[in-house]
Amino acid sequence: MALHLHFGNRLDLLADTLARELGRTWVDPLEPPEIVVPSPSVGKWLKLHLALRGRTVLNLSTTTLESFLWESLEPGPADRILRVDALQHAVSACLTPALLSDPDFEPVRRF
Repeated sequence: MALHLHFGNRLDLLADTLARELGRTWVDPLEPPEIVVPSPSVGKWLKLHLALRGRTVLNLSTTTLESFLWESLEPGPADRILRVDALQHAVSACLTPALLSDPDFEPVRRF
């Protein structure tokens, strides 16, 4: 698996660069490249951007950096708690109304 990194602050130019690269390298629609994006919403925007420019997006996979790294590291079942979504659920479950009334949790309550 090759890894190509592109950085910039103009998302439209990065997307156009990706479109050219995909046109040059993606030959089998049943084996799409995996595109790592900063957030799921950027992944959706990217697919729309590519589709509007006539590029195939069917079966194109986008994933966040956290998910990509997690899948690449192949953690065991005991490491499940380290997943971002699992940690968010665990922390949310601990934030009871009684706990949030504690003055120490004022910043959390305001958030």
